[in-house]
Parts: sequence; C-alpha cells; structure tokens
Amino acid sequence: MSEPLHVTVRNRAYPLYEVTDAEHAELAAFARDAAVVCGTVDDLVMLVNRLRRGLQRASPHDGLPAQALDYLNRNNLQGSPLREGGQ
Repeated sequence: MSEPLHVTVRNRAYPLYEVTDAEHAELAAFARDAAVVCGTVDDLVMLVNRLRRGLQRASPHDGLPAQALDYLNRNNLQGSPLREGGQ
C-alpha cells in the first residue's frame, strides 16, 4: 500500500523548511503550511481511531465503528506513522 497523500506532501516539503534566500522564501512558507496541514490530518485520523475504538467497546453491535474504519482504509489513512511502511 502506498503512503497517504498528506505524508507524501510532508516528506517532499521537509527539505524546503530551511530555505533562506529571498527567491525561495515563498516556497519555504508553503512547505511550512503544508506541514501544518499534514499534522492536522494525522491528528484527525488519530482522533477518529480513538472514537471508533471507544464506540466499539461501548456498543459492540453498532455498525458505525466499521464504517469509520472502512472510510480510513478507502482513503489510505489507516496506516500508522510509527510503523515502517505505514501498515
């Protein structure tokens, strides 16, 4: 499975954070903004997973946790940034 798009953007933007010349300052600002957005996506994915697991424990027969997991899988957001390969 390929990495999620927001992870690809963050990885490509990372080398641009430290650009200091005036010609590339706008590019460096864009890279920093992209990192903020990618961090927000990671935080939302983590929150959806926590809510999904909590709902699954509270109401094991509810279909919503399975729908949340399906959504994350369909949008390639289920992988963990802490594991090699994001699986």
